[in-house]
Amino acid sequence: PFVIPNPKISERDLVVPVLQLFQKEWNDIKNKIVKCDAKPIISIDTINYNVFKECVDNDLVDILNDISACTNNPEIIKLLKKK
Repeated sequence: PFVIPNPKISERDLVVPVLQLFQKEWNDIKNKIVKCDAKPIISIDTINYNVFKECVDNDLVDILNDISACTNNPEIIKLLKKK
């Protein structure tokens, strides 16, 4: 499908919902880790990093591509491609 730029939609309108979705998923994962009585084999920081990387690589990559397709702001596009 093609994404047509819409000047009525700001970068904030596109980015904030993605960040809110990620924050919800992140918090759900953190809560599962905290509730677990077993000691993790690796540190929680490492677990969170791996989860973060997986989310970005799999679940959010299409959304980020859509955002970059909708914006004409070169700084946003550069940031999304870098991340």
